[in-house]
Amino acid sequence: MNIKAKSFLIDICSIKDIVIKAILLLVFWCVVIYLEEKNPDWFGYQRLFEDGAWLAESGRDYGFLLIIKIFKLFFGNNYLLFRRITYVVFSIIIWLFLSKKFLISKTKESDTLLFSIAFIPLFFLRYTMQIREGFAISFVIFALNAMFKSFEEERPLTSLTHLKIFIFLLIASSIHSGVSFFLGFYIFSLLLGKFKIGNSLDNLFKSISLFLFYLLLVYFTIDYFYNIKDSYYTGGIVIIQLTFSKIIYWIILGFIIAWLIKLNRLYLKQHTTNKILQIFIKNVFCLLLLVFYCIGFWFVMTQFSNSIVSAISRILSLTLCLNIFILSKLSPENRKVIYSISLFLFVDQIRILIDSLTYNGFIY
Repeated sequence: MNIKAKSFLIDICSIKDIVIKAILLLVFWCVVIYLEEKNPDWFGYQRLFEDGAWLAESGRDYGFLLIIKIFKLFFGNNYLLFRRITYVVFSIIIWLFLSKKFLISKTKESDTLLFSIAFIPLFFLRYTMQIREGFAISFVIFALNAMFKSFEEERPLTSLTHLKIFIFLLIASSIHSGVSFFLGFYIFSLLLGKFKIGNSLDNLFKSISLFLFYLLLVYFTIDYFYNIKDSYYTGGIVIIQLTFSKIIYWIILGFIIAWLIKLNRLYLKQHTTNKILQIFIKNVFCLLLLVFYCIGFWFVMTQFSNSIVSAISRILSLTLCLNIFILSKLSPENRKVIYSISLFLFVDQIRILIDSLTYNGFIY
């Protein structure tokens, strides 16, 4: 193939990528404009914008309150303008995340259509309704970008990269403490990756540490979301009603998680140089999914409190959506599986949106 033909093909691919991203942004803006005040979180965020509401009272998520203060410093007390500027920022972030070299090494190519489809379940609610979580997860993705670029290029993380990852995850946790488990897992992986006391004792110590860490994580997740004052969890203690559709939903979810764990393990076998990132990926995208799924399924089958099931499901949903987006970049050869899972997750996000608009609450 001559140089002119190659250049022509590159131009066509570039145009195709731009068109795909433009369509995605158009869909995003159609959703946010349609929702506006129909959004069940609209007035909750308005209270946060006006006086900090429950965040200021409980002394948490100061990062998000700082974003509001910075906005007011330049634009005053215009809540509608705050939302519009937030959507503009999210549009820029979407465009950036969908760039070809995001998350992967310079030598690797990625499929814009594939990771655009995989990205929809991640941003569909978090960039339109749950904007606090949207800001937080954006910083988590920036941290993961620094991690996976090193992982893909088979090079160790430098001190500067570790600092960058830590700062991104710290900012994310300050905006929405519900994603602070990423920071916890990163610190945990860093400590275990550096810790050596002999093979048998080393493995025993790591196993005990991991067990205790998960106990704490489950406890704080339930405590955080169970007592939260967000609009999705203000219905008081409601005992979950066991239905056939819920059982089918959780069984399908189990198959999806099993597939994702398999894909994650296959990816890890191809990249073995960075021990710290190995521990992080195994814990967040394998063990976390498995542990929280088992707990959530058990709570559903025993008809436990709906608020606690929602807490577990929220962590599962976030991690699943993030995992499939990352795999669409790192393992594009599994496109059929990624398309199928992305479709299921997107339909599930639509279900959650309809439930929230109809009942003003999530139903899992």
